[in-house]
Amino acid sequence: MGSPAKQPRLKRKNVILDQRKIDRAKRLLGAATETEAISRALDAVTEMARFQAEVEAGLDLLVGGGGFVDLFGTASK
Repeated sequence: MGSPAKQPRLKRKNVILDQRKIDRAKRLLGAATETEAISRALDAVTEMARFQAEVEAGLDLLVGGGGFVDLFGTASK
């Protein structure tokens, strides 16, 4: 039998946030609550970071293999 699904570790937080940003995130993410919007936004940041790391690794392989010429100097950071 597989391992049980990871349960989120919820912890109450008291933070000061820009209400306009919360409202916009809620609308853009289709979230029902502010908590859901913030949680989805944090998940999106994690996924974006993972995606960026994959893209950078792919570019490193491509540049390292000589299959890509960076004319603008942006790929070699």
